[in-house]
Amino acid sequence: HRIGYSVLTRQQGDARNNFRTGSQLDGDLVQLEFLQFNDMNEVWVAPSWAWKATDRLSVGASMFVAVRSQYMRSQITGESLGEAGDVGMLSAIREFDYNSWRLVPKLGATLDLHPVTLGATVTLPSLRLWGSGSALFNNTSTGVDLDGDGIADPAYTSNLQEEVKSNFKSGLAVGPGAGWDVGRATTLFLSAEYYASVGPY
Repeated sequence: HRIGYSVLTRQQGDARNNFRTGSQLDGDLVQLEFLQFNDMNEVWVAPSWAWKATDRLSVGASMFVAVRSQYMRSQITGESLGEAGDVGMLSAIREFDYNSWRLVPKLGATLDLHPVTLGATVTLPSLRLWGSGSALFNNTSTGVDLDGDGIADPAYTSNLQEEVKSNFKSGLAVGPGAGWDVGRATTLFLSAEYYASVGPY
């Protein structure tokens, strides 16, 4: 029997996009700004066990604790100044922030048929431990003609949800592989992995 551990950074990303413009539209001075950013991080930590069942066959298992956090915000703001001095403002914000803890079991086996070694892993669908998050949608406008009928259409929309249960799911995955010793210092490896789809949730 052998015991080990692993710490894997499965995903990590930090994206920033922004765009600003100003122009004159039908006599009005208009300024628009678009801002989007997305921070995402996922780490897997696991103890692993392996057992040499025979001289040729070994099996093993890992129980990963996967921790995922993500924060995303998309925002549009706009201002307009009419020829008569009237001011219009528009704001649209979409935001969510969550963290999710889950278990991800992984099983594996290897068969030594020297000079060829065969192996396979099976990753089972994740099991939720806990997680929470928040969501925000805010759409506000004043002094802006949204439908083009010449009349300003004031609007106010707000939706703030806090301490919402979160659950990030990962599905079944199967990965076969093989290794071929072609010399004392050279081994060729071939591997593939199939990921089953995860439906909407």
